[in-house]
Amino acid sequence: MRSAALFRSLSLAIAVAIAALAGVVVATAAPLPAAAVATADVDGDTIADAVERAVCGSATCATGVEDRDGDGIPDATEVPACGDTTCASPTADRDDDGIPDYVERLVCGSDTCSNAKEDADGDRIGDWVEFVICGTRTCADGTEDFDANGVSDAAELTSSAITRYGRTSPMTQDIIRQESTERLREELRAAIRKSPSSPSLQQLQGGYKAGDPWPWNPNLFRDAKTFLLYPVSSSEERTLLTIGTYTLRPTEVHQVGDGRAQVTWVAENDSTMGSLFRGIGDPNWWNSLAKESGPFSRVKQEFTWTEELTW
Repeated sequence: MRSAALFRSLSLAIAVAIAALAGVVVATAAPLPAAAVATADVDGDTIADAVERAVCGSATCATGVEDRDGDGIPDATEVPACGDTTCASPTADRDDDGIPDYVERLVCGSDTCSNAKEDADGDRIGDWVEFVICGTRTCADGTEDFDANGVSDAAELTSSAITRYGRTSPMTQDIIRQESTERLREELRAAIRKSPSSPSLQQLQGGYKAGDPWPWNPNLFRDAKTFLLYPVSSSEERTLLTIGTYTLRPTEVHQVGDGRAQVTWVAENDSTMGSLFRGIGDPNWWNSLAKESGPFSRVKQEFTWTEELTW
């Protein structure tokens, strides 16, 4: 049987998808017939023969980790969802219900059909969550924790404690202007020049790391200065003080002409007990005290925008 770890990268794509705002381009390719993708599996690896042939040319060649367009969604998931290896979007969510369109297609056949309550094996982990975590509707056991932060993947995916910010948010604007964002843009430009038709996005990740509260951490001094001189500090400095550590990555790139592309970016920040007391003991222990719900449980902030990139 294929290891659940093969599909763990999908949890990152869904964390991004939960943050997505309405209006993202939705793939329209027709999915393979359900009977074709759900039956024959000559090598017993849980990837249907028809899907393996679409991914790599034979009924036994796929490993489950192939990702042709580098969007964090394995090819063996994209094919049954919408018909080929590059058709699914990790952020498209036509009905804005927090479940990406491609996952809804896998669960029940259309972009808007899931009510998030489907649970084929009755384990209280929704089918859509299991598809994200490990690739089928019955594979997760609730202990998976891809980012090892003390909060299970299932809890992270279904958490309602998410604050979303679009391009018009002042904090989003500050992230757009950060030097670290521009450095990541340069890396993306290099990836597009290397492979204009399908740049790999998997390794492109940036953002900001506040670091531990030790005297030798320069970010600590900057934050202290911002706090003490808040009224006269720059907007960018205030935002870094407010949200702290965050990750940033491009999730979609669409060519719109020679030397131009539309790029969707997502920045993510987690506020947890572990991050509050960073540098004091094991953050996972602090998170375990806070539990998965309640006043001190994890809160997620996500900042999304689309811009035109030139090179």
